[in-house]
Amino acid sequence: MSKISIVGRETSPKLRNGLLAMLMLASAVMFAGPVQAQTETLTSNSGVPRADVVKLLGERYAEVPVSMGLAQNGGIVEIFTTADGATWTIVLTMPNGKSRVIGSGESWTRVIQLAGRNV
Repeated sequence: MSKISIVGRETSPKLRNGLLAMLMLASAVMFAGPVQAQTETLTSNSGVPRADVVKLLGERYAEVPVSMGLAQNGGIVEIFTTADGATWTIVLTMPNGKSRVIGSGESWTRVIQLAGRNV
């Protein structure tokens, strides 16, 4: 492991580990705020424009829409997933054009039901 020095002195492993832990915690706090705010916005009842949701899912997660359906309340439900199914997101878009994320997860698997066979 490389040596870390503060004001020309080599630090002990205990101090070095403490400094690294503090840096990691500071980084997590700095980056958690915007991500948490963005997640809260995408899941809020007021929603955001669909184009913003599609852009975020595409750029951040490489997810694209793979299926959609009309909900009883007039909204459109869409499932976004990566090409390999590593992640997925369910989005509800209301007639006013506002969308919100209603679910997300990992390991999406497409099920193809064959005629005469139960899944």
